[in-house]
Amino acid sequence: MLLAMRLHLGVGYLVKRATGVFGSAVREPLLLMVVAAAAILVPLCFCLTQKLNFDRRIGELSFPVYLLHLTVILSLDGPLRGLLTGRWLLGESALVCSILLSFLLQQLVLDRLESSRQLRIAHRT
Repeated sequence: MLLAMRLHLGVGYLVKRATGVFGSAVREPLLLMVVAAAAILVPLCFCLTQKLNFDRRIGELSFPVYLLHLTVILSLDGPLRGLLTGRWLLGESALVCSILLSFLLQQLVLDRLESSRQLRIAHRT
């Protein structure tokens, strides 16, 4: 929590420098209000949601989605090209497929690897 607050304060300082707060006039007061709100709300949201199981599971899917999304898009582009009139449906299809494949990857591979890794660490100590 303390590290997150320091990071937010550091970002706020950099934005203030970039927008001229230390000068004679504030160039972008709305930007400063947004940064100040983010500096307050992001750590607060983290504190409120850190124990939610649903929030944790969504966070666990972010890395598998990152790994798979480009492969899914490229795999769907060819077969769906004639069926789709616009690019939106390709994006929506890729999103759904990426999330489903990421869930399967998390359940079938990553969770099992993590549990075996934790067992190996526990046996060493």
